Formats: sequence, C-alpha cells, structure tokens
Amino acid sequence: MSDTAIRLSGLGKMYRLYRHPADKVADALGVNRILFWRKHYYQEFWALRDLDLTVKKGERLGIIGQNGAGKTTLLKMLIGNVMPTEGTVEVQRRIQALMELGTGFHPEFTGRRNIWASLSYQGLTGSQIKAKEGEIIDFAELEEFIDHPVRTYSAGMYARLAFSVATSVKPDILVIDEVLGAGDAYFVGKCVDRMRSLTAEGVTVIFVSHDMASVQRFCSRAIWLQRGRVVADGDVLDVAKRYLKDTREREEKRLWAMNVKLRENGTQTSLTQLVEFRKLIARFVTSEQPSLRSPHPISRVTIRGADSVLAEVHVGETMDNDVSAPSHTIIEPGATDWGEAVKVAERYCREFKSIDDKSFHAALQLGLDLSALESGGPYRAEIEHFDAGSEPFRFELFDGEKYLQAGTINPAGTERWCVAELPLDEVLPLIFEDGCGDAFAPAVAPAVAPAVAPVAQLLAEPTEEVIDIHGGEDARIESVNFLDAQGRERFVFSLGEPMRMRIKYRVLKPIEKILIVLAIFTRDGIPVYNEAQPPVEDSLKPGTYSMEYVFDPAPFGPRDYVVSTGLFPEFDMSDDSRLQPHYCIWDRRSCFRVEKPQGVQIELGLLRYEPVKRKA
Repeated sequence: MSDTAIRLSGLGKMYRLYRHPADKVADALGVNRILFWRKHYYQEFWALRDLDLTVKKGERLGIIGQNGAGKTTLLKMLIGNVMPTEGTVEVQRRIQALMELGTGFHPEFTGRRNIWASLSYQGLTGSQIKAKEGEIIDFAELEEFIDHPVRTYSAGMYARLAFSVATSVKPDILVIDEVLGAGDAYFVGKCVDRMRSLTAEGVTVIFVSHDMASVQRFCSRAIWLQRGRVVADGDVLDVAKRYLKDTREREEKRLWAMNVKLRENGTQTSLTQLVEFRKLIARFVTSEQPSLRSPHPISRVTIRGADSVLAEVHVGETMDNDVSAPSHTIIEPGATDWGEAVKVAERYCREFKSIDDKSFHAALQLGLDLSALESGGPYRAEIEHFDAGSEPFRFELFDGEKYLQAGTINPAGTERWCVAELPLDEVLPLIFEDGCGDAFAPAVAPAVAPAVAPVAQLLAEPTEEVIDIHGGEDARIESVNFLDAQGRERFVFSLGEPMRMRIKYRVLKPIEKILIVLAIFTRDGIPVYNEAQPPVEDSLKPGTYSMEYVFDPAPFGPRDYVVSTGLFPEFDMSDDSRLQPHYCIWDRRSCFRVEKPQGVQIELGLLRYEPVKRKA
C-alpha cells in the first residue's frame, strides 16, 4: 500500500483578468468563442505553475510565504474548490479543510445547531453526533455561548468552534489555512497538541501560517512559496531560517529606503508615502522596421550595478505581470507585443512578437532598488533571450518624455539561450537627472533656515504627518547611523545584540560648545530613552565631528523605534516651559527595529536589562 497522501505533478493555475466586466460575462456564456475576431479581451495571470510536490501519510507539512505567494490557491486546488489549469492533483481518501473562519456555519444558527449541521454533512448519524457533541463543546470551551447565534461570536470563538468540529472526526488529511491566527495562545497550544495526536494516528496535516514559531513547533517539514514557486523544501528549521533571512533583508531594504527619504529635505513627507524603488519603464522594439519577421523569446531582464541587482523581471514566470510588484512585464492587450507565457527549450518566457500589427513594442516596469543603487556603477542591462533568427531588436528606457536607446541585440541564430549585456552608464544618469538624480548621489539633507523649538517638540509624541529638520545655519546634523558589533550599518537588530548609534555633524562657524540630545520613541509615541550628553567644552572649529552611543547589549525590547536628535548650545532638562535655542534638530528622521529571538513568543516588554547577580 502506498504511503503517499498527496502528489502534485506539473501543477499550475492561471486566472483570466478581464478588461471589462462584460467580457467576463460574455466569456462565461461562450459568446467570445463565437466572436472569434475579438482577441486580447483578457490578460493571463499565473498564480502557480510547474509545481511538483509529494506529501507522505502522517506528515506534518508547513507552507510559508508572503501574502500573495500562492499558498491559498494551492490549498484550494488540494481540496477541490479550484480546478488546476494544468498538471494533476492526486489526493488519497478523505480531506478536511479549515480555510476560513466559520466556513459552512449558518450565522443565525446557534453553535450547537451548527455542530449538528456540520457533522450531518460529513455523514454522521444522530447517535454519532450526540456522542461527539459534548467532546466538541468541551474542547472549544464555549459552554456559556454554545446556544447563542454564531453571528454573535468573536473571531476567536469562531476559530475554537471551527477547529473543534473539523477535528472531532478523524480525517485522512487535514488542511488548515491561517484559521488559528484568530485564537489565543492557550487555545493554539491545545490545537497543536491535538494535531500532533492526529498525525500519530496517521493523519496528514497541511498547515499554512505566518507564525513561524507555530510552524516550527508543529511541523516536521516545510516548503517556502514565493511568487507561485517552491523556493525551499526540507527541514522546517532550515526553511524557516532561509525565509526569515529573506524577510529580514526585505525589511532592511525598506528601512534603508525610509531612512534615506527621511534624510532628504522633504518636510511634508509622510511615512506612508516612502518607497524603496524608483520606477523605470523599458521596452523592446524592432531595430530596422515596424513589423517583426520572427518572435524573440525573452526570459529575463536584469539591471545591475557594481555588485548588486537593481531590478529584475523573470519574463513568463509565475506572476510576472503582477502590477503590484515593483518590477513586472506590462501586458496591455492591443498595446504591447508580449505573447502568452510559454516554454521554450525548457525555460519559461514570453515572446516579443508581432500581434495584430499594431504596437510593435513590448514594455516592462523596472523598480530600481534604492539600497542597491547606493553601491554605484558601472551599470548594465542583461537580456536573456533565445537566440533564433537574425533580426536585430533594441532595448530602450523611458526618460519621462521619450525613449532612449540602451543598446541593440543582434541574434546570431545559434538556437540556444544567450545573455546580451548592454552598458547603461550613459543612459541612466540622463533618465534620472530631472527629479531623480539623487539616485546616483548621497542623500544628504541641505541646511534650512535656523529655528528655535521648545523641548516638547523634540520629546513629544511622534506623528507621521510632518517629518522636519530645524536649524542648520551654524551647525547641522549630517547623518544618524545604526551599526552592529562589526561596524556595519543595519536597521534590524536581535534582542540583546550590541548596537552603536553614530551621530555625524558638521560645524559651519566657530562654536564655543555643543551639547547633543538624543530621544528614542516607539512608533506609537512612548518615550523609552532621553539623554543629553555632556557638552564639548573646547572651542569647535569648522569641520566634521561625530558622537557614538554604545549599547552593549542594546536595552530595547522588540519594537519599531524612531529617533530624534539635536545640537544645542545648552539644554535644561528641568524646564519644558520655554523655547530653548538650538543649532539643529532632526525630529524623528531615523528608525530601527529590534526583533525577538527566533522561537520566542511571549511579550518581552520595552526594556531589557542585565539582572542583578545575587549571592547565596
């Protein structure tokens, strides 16, 4: 007897994205098959593709990934709610799924009546349901509410009842999608114990969650889905480490971009407007004539700096036309010449080809990574294409008014995949010289008019409406950097890890003394650290200076933090009733994050301290 519970082979799901609601109705009624001349009334969107997976009986498989990675689509195909576009799904015996809170529950029925209705649907008789009713209510701990309508239940009560009913009858396969996220920690612990006991009896469990601690606690194997593909499969701890590393790198980039933006002199910049990418429109176009004699398969477009990737599109892969992604192919029916995603020589791609002899170009959006731009050039584009035919075609970048030629690809007819490299050192500066030139220069805030601010302005509850610089005529702050023990700049630290905060400032005129004030808040405004350093007594000549705060270990609990700092001639900590003169203030212009150690779930508070050592 086979020990395989689930086998997926070449699984893929494509959704049609219609241009107009009427097109969807016409397609459902079969009208578009009659109107054969109507083409390109929808876009194709591959949520999953070419997925192979085998799950053994009794295995506890965790599925992790960011929102939109394709996890729910995969589960819906497993339980039969969605039919695959390609590939096969083989599921052995009975499957029970918890996909959404209260699925199958009637909101006007009481919890008790919903228990009976759900178990009756599963084929249990009245006597069997009666025998399980008490066990379900006891496990859910809803005795006081079991005869109330389900519509009056909280999300946590829904989760308790749904899980209790679903696991009261031992299924062969149990699928759980985020439903336990609404439960409290105590009940989640009960659920994990029950799932462990089920797998000990041979039940296969597929568990989807963003809570890595729960995945590690329960699952013996994990897969990481990213943009519709499995990027890691194996031991749950190894996969979790890779996923958390990727998440931290993404968070580092986001916070890096935020800090760069906060250093710029944009006094009305709100945190919700900050982006980590600069959009760049590119296209392929024929070199010699409007029409295309033969298709040109393209599988990858990459923009590189000196030692980093600035932007990349895997053309034809899953979700390559996802408009919410910073980089994507632009699939506009009737306006761009990208064909459907196909496989050429064992590689997914799209063909740049003549479609209806209308547009003769294929466009992409490239989101240039701001943190990668900091590393500098030389810059180049890499175009991975299938070298067929002999017709040349160009790669061009849009500067806001016109397309600038980046280079020409000249096929040689080798009938294999090749990478064409095109230098961009001359083109990119031209594109970004108006409004975006700072992408190729350090982001340093210029001096603004001097100002006088009250102490409360520095130490007040932060807001996200206005982020400003005050002062800068005699001395100005140039940067606030967060460094780890090795001196590398970072924005995300683990609890208890050493951290240094370096404040670099420039004296523009001779100054007798400068006093540095530092204030650190949580994102919701709770002050956690305020300190005024002793003043530098010696006369300061014009030049650049720095001050370092060393936290070893950092005393901050797991939170997001914002930092204010200022340069003062003097500072009275006991007086908040008057305006205090200052040279320069950076008001909440930097931020950092402290994270819990892996596997820790309890609340650790705002403060970390070394416990007092007691002698017996």
